[in-house]
Amino acid sequence: MEQPIKRNGYIYSKGTKAGFLRMQRLGIPRPAFKVEDKITKEVSKVYNDMLYDIMREFVEEVQKANGVIQDDTLTTAASKNAFLAELKKANKKGNGKQTSRTVNTSAVISAQNALRNKWQAQGETVRDLKGSALEGVLAKQLTANQKDYLGKLLEDAPEQMVDVIKSFSIDQRKVFDSNMENIKALYLNDSLERIGGEENDLKRAFLQKLDDYIEGRTDTLDIKDLVNEMALTGVHEARFFARDQMQKFNKALTLSTFVNAGVSKVEWCTCQDQRVRPSHKALNGKVFDINNLPPEINDYNCRCGLIPAD
Repeated sequence: MEQPIKRNGYIYSKGTKAGFLRMQRLGIPRPAFKVEDKITKEVSKVYNDMLYDIMREFVEEVQKANGVIQDDTLTTAASKNAFLAELKKANKKGNGKQTSRTVNTSAVISAQNALRNKWQAQGETVRDLKGSALEGVLAKQLTANQKDYLGKLLEDAPEQMVDVIKSFSIDQRKVFDSNMENIKALYLNDSLERIGGEENDLKRAFLQKLDDYIEGRTDTLDIKDLVNEMALTGVHEARFFARDQMQKFNKALTLSTFVNAGVSKVEWCTCQDQRVRPSHKALNGKVFDINNLPPEINDYNCRCGLIPAD
């Protein structure tokens, strides 16, 4: 079987490009990759802030245990900009081998126990991102995505669907526009809450890295390498978030368009490439009531689409 390849942050396998074109002919637009890229960059900044806070707490606990970390960019809050600059370098290929800065095992064990107890006592937390720069960027990009997606949807939609939408009365148009604004507001709030809660996953991933060192699965705890690895994890999670949320957002826009156009039945369509999950492949071509869709519609990174069937 031909192995998938990554191109511009997207994974392609045999049939992926043909699948995109097939979906487009059915009236299901290709995702707005430029919008995803912009969201990924902004979400990565938030992940970097979270990572900085985690590393700062770790360094403080190591120093309490009389451990030594010879890296000024990781020891004081005043050096946050320098730390974030290091993360930016870490995300670039060919950055070169960093100088090793290891920590003795006893200090790591002490720091890990202190952090685990502290974070467990705090419970699951959600960083408040309301009013943040990210909120403004997400709102702008959701609007850009809506314009791009609906423009392509109506442009590529089957003729019958276009005729129905063009026949909207003024009252229908008002309901349609109101629904779109409600969908954007819902996704914006959900996105901010989801990102704000990602710090919990980063903390768990960080503690696991410490476990690997303590239990001998890695020989040294190189702070620079640890930061680099966590930074790349943040970028991966940011892109996953952007793609997953945009796909769900686009499905919500599609369904709202169909509902307001009077569509009651929809047909499930897959990209028909190697990456389609078996459970989704089994749904291809099946018709569902628009108000009773299968739970797979909410699966992470689902690339399937829906077209009118009545």
